[in-house]
Amino acid sequence: MKIALHEIRNIVFISLLGYLGTLAVTQTAYGERFMNLRWVALSVLLVASGWYWLNIRQKRQSGISLDKSSAVLLVYLLSTFLTVVFAENPLFSGFRWASHAMMLIVFSIFLRQIMTFIQIEKILLLLKVIIGGLLILSLLKPAPQTIYNSLQVSSGAFGNANNLGQVAAIGVLIYLHSYLIGKNKRVRYLEAVLACVSMGMVWWSGSRSATIMLVTGIGLITFFYRQKVKGKFWGIIFLIILLVFVFPALPHKVKRFISKSGDPSTRFVTQITKSREEVWSSAWEGFKSRPLSGWGFGADSSITKNWAIKLTSLGTVERDAVNDMLFMLEGCGVIGFGAYLLLVYISWKQKLTSRQISILRQKNYGRLNLKEKYLFLNHTHAIMFTLAMSLLVLFQFDNTALSAGNFISVMLWLSVGAAGALRKEVLSSEIAMHHYLITEAQRIQKEPSISSSPQW
Repeated sequence: MKIALHEIRNIVFISLLGYLGTLAVTQTAYGERFMNLRWVALSVLLVASGWYWLNIRQKRQSGISLDKSSAVLLVYLLSTFLTVVFAENPLFSGFRWASHAMMLIVFSIFLRQIMTFIQIEKILLLLKVIIGGLLILSLLKPAPQTIYNSLQVSSGAFGNANNLGQVAAIGVLIYLHSYLIGKNKRVRYLEAVLACVSMGMVWWSGSRSATIMLVTGIGLITFFYRQKVKGKFWGIIFLIILLVFVFPALPHKVKRFISKSGDPSTRFVTQITKSREEVWSSAWEGFKSRPLSGWGFGADSSITKNWAIKLTSLGTVERDAVNDMLFMLEGCGVIGFGAYLLLVYISWKQKLTSRQISILRQKNYGRLNLKEKYLFLNHTHAIMFTLAMSLLVLFQFDNTALSAGNFISVMLWLSVGAAGALRKEVLSSEIAMHHYLITEAQRIQKEPSISSSPQW
């Protein structure tokens, strides 16, 4: 029995929903019993998206040839696989590499080449619901002993305060962007409230890495929507000044948030580096011990040769959350680190075109006489690229982008894949528009010569 393309597409969307849903649940402190479902959901998504990808290419008679980004990704996967071959524990590194490769192939090859603007809009709406649900759960049902030490930072429903802050920061960017571009006033006010609640959760978590990500994202949104943000800039400054006067202790709390110290006299630099100094130096020493191929993909110098399969996590190591640069240097050596730069290149290649940026910077889009779909295509591309770049910056300070079982990591590659799909649509539209304008110009140039030619 032959299945229609639209039915396969529905299976892909349901599989993606299942994967993101299980990741969201297992990101919390309550999802331990569902850990194994992540790998089942990822496998189903890989098969479904690959099936749809092959059918689409067969229909278009385009074969299985890969574009430049896909070819670069395969070079990355082959390079990192070498570090599995020479790993201290090939079984451990092999499992981590396989799940990582599945995730990248799904988002950076299959979904990037088959996702459409309408599908990405649905995914974005789904993310708003998932993130909103996670934050509401953190407010209503925080995990036991969620608030700890004198700083009163919280992990909410998550097992880690940084994870709460990072998910909340993603929420701020998505809700803030929707507020800027929305048309319905009630929906826009709701988005503004959700953005403020998410911002409060970032503060409550005490996560400095999430704050860095947030600053990066807001900076990009300001760059893309300069005219829209400009009108609200002085209002934001006024609000900050008002908060300082109403809450005189706020500057002290900000300093304590940055330094992670209850002592306001403690130097910022000392406190910021103190919490990371030990893990940074350990990772660097691990790299120096095996500089060429490292200890194996996803491993560090503490890995043992005797390791049993643990499907709940596919294995974790002491320095999983150090940052991606040191994580790759220690685990994969110079070979893997060079390969990692290819991932950075792929992510950056999904950037907006100069024409898109000039369109987004307009205060009033009505006078541009653009089709609504094309305009919202640019808006969606802007937020997906913003998320991708912000998360890439985040992973240089905390967490890892290389885990297929981490909701925040998967958010990066989903954003990269979606931005790539949207960029492809935008470029196709721009080429078609350019061809139309050239054709029209040629037609107009010919008309006078035809009318002025002698009549015989």
